[in-house]
Amino acid sequence: MQMKTGVEQAVYAILMLTFLPGKAVLPGEVISGQLGGSPTYFQKLLRKLVSADLIASVPGKKGGFRLKRKPEDIPIYDVYLAIEGKQSLYSSTGIFHDMLNIKKLIN
Repeated sequence: MQMKTGVEQAVYAILMLTFLPGKAVLPGEVISGQLGGSPTYFQKLLRKLVSADLIASVPGKKGGFRLKRKPEDIPIYDVYLAIEGKQSLYSSTGIFHDMLNIKKLIN
């Protein structure tokens, strides 16, 4: 299994937000510019993190994003779930069922 780059970018976005002092915010355009992506793509990515309650969105001309939790309270798995959603971490090849059929043939 290979994670999509969105998970890695989301982790880096959260990491950038950990360096903000107090209640400061970082605009999405700054995050996308620093990570080398399109602002539209990063707005979607950041929205997913907001929906997962990992970061907060502050509206307005001087708005942006900030952490909603302490960095140590944000497991990487939560970031993964926010971006990828709940799905199986692997795709079965059916080996287990093949082994059951082989066992029946042997016995």
